[in-house]
Amino acid sequence: MLKRVAAIILTLMMITSLNVVFAGPSKPGGEKPTIHAGPAHNPIKIAIMSDIHVYNPALGTTGSAFQAYLAQDGGRMEVASEAIFDSALDIVLNSDAQVLLIAGDTTNNGELASHELVAKKLDRLTKAGKKVFVINGNHDIFNPGASSYSGNTATRARNASPEDFKALYHALGYDQAIAKDPNSLSYAVNLAPDVQLIAIDSCIYAASNTKPVT
Repeated sequence: MLKRVAAIILTLMMITSLNVVFAGPSKPGGEKPTIHAGPAHNPIKIAIMSDIHVYNPALGTTGSAFQAYLAQDGGRMEVASEAIFDSALDIVLNSDAQVLLIAGDTTNNGELASHELVAKKLDRLTKAGKKVFVINGNHDIFNPGASSYSGNTATRARNASPEDFKALYHALGYDQAIAKDPNSLSYAVNLAPDVQLIAIDSCIYAASNTKPVT
């Protein structure tokens, strides 16, 4: 929820045509710096997706084990998630949005194969001239729920590490970063001379059997 609220606030900040300028440090004598509106700039149009939970169908979509997983999963549409994501990307491609921000939970349960699928599909947007930025959610890193399914057997699948995430999405934020947090996946990029995006990794995760939390 915090990521979604932050994403909404970010959108409102980006589409405004008013640029707030800080006049500088405090003046001698402790007088407060003034704040005034700078010249208007062209708005940056941003499309935002969150909690897309893409599941790579190569991990298995049939059999009793997969059906049992779906039955206890709360109704998410893993089988249709790839097609839904493709449709959403088509909407962004055909829009006048210049930037796409994916604000967390890009994958179903952090399966490395699902991350690889997402990264491959986002390549369509960058080749079309869109800027794309990705940050992780609590499902994406060291998730012990990453699984593959065959018949009546569920098998632990490789989940993504922070290093995997940065390697897969290096062209979608990390290569353009003007600052990176060495202790998390957070980074900052300049979208324009007067607009900065700060992508915050708010997750607590470890290579363990404990599901990451925010």
